[in-house]
Amino acid sequence: RIGTRVPVALPMRVDDELCAMLRRHHPLYINTHFNHPKELTPEARAACERLIDRGVPVENQAVLLRRLNSEARIIKELNHECLKARVRPYYLHQMDVAEGLEHLRTPIETGVKIIEQLRGWTSGLAVPHLAVDLPGGGGKVTLQPDPVVERRAHETVLRNYRGQPYVYPEPEETDCSCPY
Repeated sequence: RIGTRVPVALPMRVDDELCAMLRRHHPLYINTHFNHPKELTPEARAACERLIDRGVPVENQAVLLRRLNSEARIIKELNHECLKARVRPYYLHQMDVAEGLEHLRTPIETGVKIIEQLRGWTSGLAVPHLAVDLPGGGGKVTLQPDPVVERRAHETVLRNYRGQPYVYPEPEETDCSCPY
């Protein structure tokens, strides 16, 4: 995979020659970085569609940026616009810890709440994974809202996207004498 902002910042570079060269290295994925719906210009959309039409899948990895895209309505619009351009919303990244960027970072809870506000209110295709790249080389972990309200002996109480509780009966222990 190649992570790049070229389709966003320099879409004219995504020409037929580049697409043909990338296609020769199949399987190859382009992970681009649209962070706000305003970045999906007609030129950026055309660049993504040029790649996709030539067999190079494009996914989006948005970075959560305080006061720029740190609201569910903005991320929802971004992901809808990505899907219209046939770009799969893949990750919503918690910003890396880096010197000079503290003013743009958001608490992890902000990202979790955004994912929670997307689930059930839009297509599952428009709900990315919330990813945190752990400092110190710990790798990426993904987070999600926890719908479990209570675990009981024979059932689990879960809340749906509206916050309503539902009881899910756990399976009974049985002696399965399946011949397979």
